[in-house]
Amino acid sequence: MSLMRSIKEFVRRFTQTFNGVNILINNACITTQKREITADGVERTIGTDFIGPHILTKLLLPYFKSDGDNRIIIVSSYFYGIGKFTIKKINDYCWIKAYTVSKYALLLMTLELSDKLKDIALPTMPFAQA
Repeated sequence: MSLMRSIKEFVRRFTQTFNGVNILINNACITTQKREITADGVERTIGTDFIGPHILTKLLLPYFKSDGDNRIIIVSSYFYGIGKFTIKKINDYCWIKAYTVSKYALLLMTLELSDKLKDIALPTMPFAQA
């Protein structure tokens, strides 16, 4: 989930094998004690926990079945509450900050998707708490 080419290859293979999708569960999560940069040039935690699921979701949206009971589930954690997103500091590193920012970004993505998809047959919920 941290490499764009891998995500694109997955979507290519998936769409060649299956004729659509009706559920997507984004639950990618890593944390690393040291700063790592992906081949795409982004910090690995942010890349895996947010950018990867964001790209995967956007690439699969056109393949959701128009006549099905579709769902996109985005798994996050309460840590989103302490994540503050500043684009200028996206590549700054502290493992807990990278993790919290990725979870906060997932929440923002969920809200954006909910708003974008509210008028089409792809039901979404901003977030659910257990």
